[in-house]
Amino acid sequence: TDTGFALHPTYNWIELAPGLGGQGTRLSYGSNTDDHSVLVTLPFNFVYYGNSYGVLIVCTNGFVSPDTFRYDMAGDYWADFFNWPIPDPGNARAQISPFWDDLQVTSSGNYGVFTWDDTTSHRFVIEWSHTTNRNTSSVETFEMAIYDPAYYPTVTGDAEILYQYNTITNNDADENYATVGFENWEQTTGVEFTHDNRYDPGAATLTNNFAIFATTNTGRGGVRGIVSLNNGGNNADVTVTVLSGQHRETLADGGYWIKSVPPGMTSAIAQIAGYFPSRVDSVNVISDQTVENVNFNLAVCPIPQNLVASDTLHTRIELNWDAVSHSDLVGYNLYRSHWQAGNFEKLNTTPITLNHCTDVPPDTFPSWYYVTAVYGNASWGSAESFASNRDSGSLYNPTGIGADNLIPKEFFLSQNYPNPFNPTTTISYGLPKDSNVKLEIFNLLGQKVMTLLDERQTAGYKSIIWDGRDNNGQSVSSGIYFYRVNTGDKQITKKMTMLK
Repeated sequence: TDTGFALHPTYNWIELAPGLGGQGTRLSYGSNTDDHSVLVTLPFNFVYYGNSYGVLIVCTNGFVSPDTFRYDMAGDYWADFFNWPIPDPGNARAQISPFWDDLQVTSSGNYGVFTWDDTTSHRFVIEWSHTTNRNTSSVETFEMAIYDPAYYPTVTGDAEILYQYNTITNNDADENYATVGFENWEQTTGVEFTHDNRYDPGAATLTNNFAIFATTNTGRGGVRGIVSLNNGGNNADVTVTVLSGQHRETLADGGYWIKSVPPGMTSAIAQIAGYFPSRVDSVNVISDQTVENVNFNLAVCPIPQNLVASDTLHTRIELNWDAVSHSDLVGYNLYRSHWQAGNFEKLNTTPITLNHCTDVPPDTFPSWYYVTAVYGNASWGSAESFASNRDSGSLYNPTGIGADNLIPKEFFLSQNYPNPFNPTTTISYGLPKDSNVKLEIFNLLGQKVMTLLDERQTAGYKSIIWDGRDNNGQSVSSGIYFYRVNTGDKQITKKMTMLK
């Protein structure tokens, strides 16, 4: 028994037979008091497995059900005398079975099936008084009480149910003894206390003056609400977590319901990849009740744009992208794969703090890249944006590498890196032979800003850094600039952007 548990029931028989001092009304089964069910209207909304019902069928065979759609071969409400396990599709849907067996009802004197709307205690009681087993003639007297959830709140909103047993024999060995328990409408889940004289582990044996109490209350509370991703569509798979660790994922409509939350003040955080988490504080969880309307509106994290991976450098791949401007930005993550739609691996262990970086791939095959933005906030923790555009990069090798592996086969000029830049950037180029090299910077008007280089150089892969200053040592302003490399017989010009 559960006498050590605070919510355990105490047997206290509710007599309904008027001849024995009760206030019940006998149900009329007419001349058919065997395997028969009648419809009863409930005085309040009966919430059961989250569904609300206003009527029940009450069967002579010791069960009730809101299933008014299933009939037996005689066209009567379902009244199966042969009891099955719970759950089972052979039962009435959402069947509630205080003592389901092949029983006969005598509707006279203090015998019969009685109901009572107890308006003082806000409960609806059904008593099977002095029913007899069709196979053993044993007498079984039992009852059930449904408590109005408006007066007896539970964490799920479901009504509490009490079974009580005044006189119980349960000796129908030929037909599976009795079945005690309840199941949901879909008949996919339920609680079976006993069937065929087998008891659930920890369940006490049915006996006289015995009570069973069904409730979703545990002394803890619940938190429920809606999460909107503001995308005009599916709001599923958002994880909502309270500080004590309980969590749920949202349905497509954004709904969630966290149960078994310890009472007291807590906070709830909603999070899903690609969105900023959101936090609601000062959620007051009350024992055996659910806090409603703890709602969230999530915003998409800004995504890095215009990722470009180089394919003109011999020893490395340079990557740059448009910087994200956000107060919670921590940095960026870089991902690489050999295939555009393949499995990408994160290359950095800590966030990259600039909007550019270099990578040395493990081989000469082209590599695909994307970046994400990483955000952090003391209130909700960390977040990562959706991926940027994907771009491929490779090591430069126009017609094969020279014999010494250090000389390109043709002249080239790479895109500066990073670009845009502030205040420095690297310009790389390749010389297939010794040459007189002049590298100059021009503004949009075609005016020379800076001569970075004017000298003879040996063949090979070269790079030089421009610090954003002109020939007079003054910092240039933001804008578009052109850099030109001239080797006498070859000349290439490219564009770059200074952003301050």
